Amino acid sequence: MAYGEFVSSALKDYYRAEQLLREAVSLSFSHTVWPCIALAHFLHYTRGQHAKSSRLLKWVLRKRRKLSKQEINELDQRLLGVDEDGVGLGEEEEMYEDEIVDINPTFDYEVAAVMVSLAYFYFDIDDYNTARTYATSAVKLDPTLTSAHRMLGLIAWQNSASRNDAVKSFTTSLKHANGNPYTLRTCSVILALEGNYREAYHLMSRYPYLLTHSLTYSLT
Repeated sequence: MAYGEFVSSALKDYYRAEQLLREAVSLSFSHTVWPCIALAHFLHYTRGQHAKSSRLLKWVLRKRRKLSKQEINELDQRLLGVDEDGVGLGEEEEMYEDEIVDINPTFDYEVAAVMVSLAYFYFDIDDYNTARTYATSAVKLDPTLTSAHRMLGLIAWQNSASRNDAVKSFTTSLKHANGNPYTLRTCSVILALEGNYREAYHLMSRYPYLLTHSLTYSLT
């Protein structure tokens, strides 16, 4: 996954980068969701293939559960098949494209990160209600997930009438930040917009690496 991101950013070989990310998904889906999230981000932000990105993330939500060895083998084989519609996504999956996935008690904590990723996707297309639904679901799964609270804050900030709710969400996000650079940078900007320049500068000066990219930090 890391090599795929390097190829994407340094060599501008997007086709090769996508193939490497797809391979990472096929090799690791039964163990972790992060390569899936990385591929979804690549499709959404780099390739501009927004529908494929959201469909992949929703597919992950439906499939991410306790898997038997047989199911793992079947999924690995399916993921290896790459077509025009996405990774392992046949036509039968497209009916779920607009479905909001309810919380399944067998989901593990990584699913919360997938929900936050979907929340950002809908936030980017100005569908704040759907974004809020996914972010709220993520908080229910993991109440200490700083990225989910940060997302709720960003959504509330879009409406001047809910700015107080936004500040509360950002405060909670900062409480659980644990050095998360995305949360610290966002809260710094919000503090500056609120006129608290000294506090904003304090956050930024404590963490000079805030502009570095990290997929894990952005969603955890």
